[in-house]
Amino acid sequence: MNGEATLRCEVSLGMFSHERSVAIQLQDGRRIAAFVDKRDVKVDREPAPDQKLPGRVRVSIVEDRGDSVVVDLPQPAVTEGTRVTVPKTLLEE
Repeated sequence: MNGEATLRCEVSLGMFSHERSVAIQLQDGRRIAAFVDKRDVKVDREPAPDQKLPGRVRVSIVEDRGDSVVVDLPQPAVTEGTRVTVPKTLLEE
């Protein structure tokens, strides 16, 4: 497994018109949040203000670790940095 994939997330509007806020809920209860360019996000429709929609964020796969993968987010997460480990179940190639 390598290259690019998308990661399931919640999408809401960002602080600026060109960005979106994404939140990734991990199985251990942690929540990873980041502001990314809206071109790196896939949603069925644009979220309204104060609305969160299911979507996907583009990531680069760095390392396969069996049941999980290390990925690079398009922008650093607020609390985790750019590189995070997520379960493979959240990915779609």
